[in-house]
Amino acid sequence: MGAALKNQENIALVDTSGDADQKSLLDALNRVQAVIEFSLDGTILNANENFLKAIGYSLLEIKGNHHSMFCEKAYAAGAEYALFWKNLNSGAVHAGEFKRLGKGGREIWINASYNPVFNE
Repeated sequence: MGAALKNQENIALVDTSGDADQKSLLDALNRVQAVIEFSLDGTILNANENFLKAIGYSLLEIKGNHHSMFCEKAYAAGAEYALFWKNLNSGAVHAGEFKRLGKGGREIWINASYNPVFNE
């Protein structure tokens, strides 16, 4: 039985007075959420400490690798996984509960939201 990571109750309070900048907002989110950043091809670019603690890896161990390192091999090689990345690349948000693998193959269930961020 795997560990369950649930971050559904996290709330970010945002200063709307105009003094809060984008970095402050990101800092607030990083304090309460497990966050990982990928390129559009699934390459891991960065991850915060919350994510690294949950998954059991250091940033040096995962940076530059593909997201598939957190998935079972059969799933990562399948059509569903390819469609997952195709949909993200087209701008679709993908949210739900996902089975992932931490360091040493440890099974982890996460409630996550994959949100593409495009430069406008």
